This record gives sequence, C-alpha cells and structure tokens, in this order.
Amino acid sequence: MDHALVSWARTIDWRFLEEKLARLQGWPRPAPLPTRLMAGLAILKHTYNLSDESCASSGFENPYYQYFCGGGVFPAPAAARSLLDD
Repeated sequence: MDHALVSWARTIDWRFLEEKLARLQGWPRPAPLPTRLMAGLAILKHTYNLSDESCASSGFENPYYQYFCGGGVFPAPAAARSLLDD
C-alpha cells in the first residue's frame, strides 16, 4: 500500500509506545483497549485537527485510519470520545 499513513504506521515503534505508556499509566494489568488504538486515535486527532466525534467516525469509515490504529474493531463513538478527551 502506498499511502502516507501506511508508511507512517510502519515507522512507529508501537511496541516501544506500548511499554512506555503502560508504565506511565501504572496499570497492573493490560489496558482495557489496545494501546495502539488509543495512541493511534490520539495521533490522528492531533495531526489532522479532528474533533472527538470526527476522529471516532473516521475510524469506522477510513481504512487507512484503521490500518494506522492497528486494524480490528473500533469502539463505539462514545467510548472513543472518552479516550480522546483533552
């Protein structure tokens, strides 16, 4: 795939982010949602200056956003909004 988000997703060390964020959040168990999903949505929201609602809805509609965030099933918009609150 030749898309900027695909290239960018391949350059990010997601495992490093998972390890660092898990320590910062102090969770004794795995995060309730995948770290890549949470970090990916936050990165997309900031990069494209998206509102919580547009970031969550774009996650359902845009396959490049889905790839960037690790694929899989996205949370309902209300759950995504709670993840992205400033």
